[in-house]
Amino acid sequence: DLLATNPPSDYLNPDVEPPAVMDLYYAVQKDESGSYEVQREQQGLQTLAVMDFTNNSITRREDYEGLRKGLPAIMINNLTGGTDLKVIERERIEWLLDELKLQESGKVDQSTAVRTGELLGANAVVFGSFIATDSEMNISARVVEVETGEVLFGDQVQGGPDEFFAMIKELSQKVTKSINVEMEETKLGANQTQSLDAMMAYSDGLSLLEAGKYREAQQKFRRALEHDENFAKARKKMKSLKPMVASLDGESESSSMR
Repeated sequence: DLLATNPPSDYLNPDVEPPAVMDLYYAVQKDESGSYEVQREQQGLQTLAVMDFTNNSITRREDYEGLRKGLPAIMINNLTGGTDLKVIERERIEWLLDELKLQESGKVDQSTAVRTGELLGANAVVFGSFIATDSEMNISARVVEVETGEVLFGDQVQGGPDEFFAMIKELSQKVTKSINVEMEETKLGANQTQSLDAMMAYSDGLSLLEAGKYREAQQKFRRALEHDENFAKARKKMKSLKPMVASLDGESESSSMR
């Protein structure tokens, strides 16, 4: 019923809705429109897709695996609110990749990024990689124009853990400039935690959520809030999983009774 209105009269927020609801929303939207393309609210709007980053860390690789999803989540938060820019939510991208099995290895290359951008109707895609150690992090990113395959931007930033959010902010600014979008300085990083421990826990929660491990994901989001009680996105994600965890608890109780 929601999607039958033209344009849709409301928008489901993946930070608030349970994952199963968002998957259904995307599936019905695709069936209704016959396309995976994201609707544009206005003419001339630039549409950007930010893919998962590749973890190239060697030491303690598993400890930083969650940042594959956490880094793009931070960048999306930084870029949302830009003038004439629509940033596609990462939940929709993950759903598309799973639906079409476009990403099997966990590594995003340029062809996968461009193909994903084409299907979503994006003008440009961002993808990159990182190498993390206890004392330093190197993050690289590229922006590719979907229509031509031209690399509009490619750069890397490097620094210590205390510079983590500043590095992402710097990359985000360079991304907007590469696609000729104005971004207010005050909006970059707004409503986002500045605790690296909180972001690491949140990132791990995203990975667990997308693996269907809802109870473990909820615990990670709760851990993020222990590090930063004002981390709004972690609180919303934790609450969104309540129906999924309750369903799992109900199934466990039913099984024990049998």
